[in-house]
Amino acid sequence: MPSGLIPDQDRQLRTLLSFREVPPTMGWYWKSSRKIYVLLVFLCVGGAAFYYWNGWLIVSGFFCGTLFGVILRDAGWHRRHVRSWPLSQEIINWRRVDELIGHDS
Repeated sequence: MPSGLIPDQDRQLRTLLSFREVPPTMGWYWKSSRKIYVLLVFLCVGGAAFYYWNGWLIVSGFFCGTLFGVILRDAGWHRRHVRSWPLSQEIINWRRVDELIGHDS
């Protein structure tokens, strides 16, 4: 890793470089965030079940609504990123990306 880049920056540049040939897809975005979605589903379903079984149906519904809202919000974000990728691909300075991660162009 070149000096001056922190691991997150290096990972972001390598991800960009992988999209140079194969553009991002909705599936890629969901898959790349799968760990946090598993945690979110576990917490929301667990919370909803706990409150449902204890008779607090409104609070249980809040947990379900939160999960549904987060999934819808993220689906919109992912769709917008996928649809805007052709523009991003045109304006990215690929030579600079190669320089920063240490590839020879």
